[in-house]
Amino acid sequence: MRYDLPIQPPGLVRVLGEDGYVRLNFQALESVEFVHLMSRLDEDSDDADALSTDLCVISGYTEWISTTAPAITIGWDWQLEVSQVGPRYVSVGLPRSNIMLLDGEQRDLGPDRTGTLIKTIVDSLRWQVATAYFIGARYSATTS
Repeated sequence: MRYDLPIQPPGLVRVLGEDGYVRLNFQALESVEFVHLMSRLDEDSDDADALSTDLCVISGYTEWISTTAPAITIGWDWQLEVSQVGPRYVSVGLPRSNIMLLDGEQRDLGPDRTGTLIKTIVDSLRWQVATAYFIGARYSATTS
């Protein structure tokens, strides 16, 4: 069973399936507003590759949520990349989400194609600023 969202732009489909996916087309996804939900550092240092190199990799993940109902979530991994212009957060891999994008015939695009298209949404967000702020606030050393 699918449930239509009560508020949607004319001609755009957003439905929640029994499998937990929110199904919509890419045009509808582009109109969704996302806000920062949480960001965390990866705290596992058991990676043999990381231990055998001279460079320390700082990485983590961030989660964002829509302001719509049903809620749409997007999460992705990131690394702190250090370059001549200073440190910057870069996304790693494809995002995870409860979104399944639909084609013009209202058929699922599949997880890989959906993930690739969601990454274009991630790349358009100013997620680096919010992530840096929340990582700094969460992990800053405080003394009492």
